[in-house]
Amino acid sequence: MLKGDVDVRMVFDSEKESRAIYESIKPELSSSPSDRTWVNADCRGKRISLVFRGYDTAALRSSINSYLRWMMTGSSILALKRSD
Repeated sequence: MLKGDVDVRMVFDSEKESRAIYESIKPELSSSPSDRTWVNADCRGKRISLVFRGYDTAALRSSINSYLRWMMTGSSILALKRSD
């Protein structure tokens, strides 16, 4: 039985930025490191939506933290590139 679902929606400054971030996490979506969680993602316009499903709280939390950290890293890299 599933423990829970979490929906996360993030809005970026531009469609170009959201697409770049989405493409950077896309490989992770097809090869989940755990069979205790599943992640689905969608990118529309400036928004990325992530849906997390998991069997236990620890796995669900870990998965959410990983994706958010990857997205924050990608966003920081894009910000550095813009500042050049």
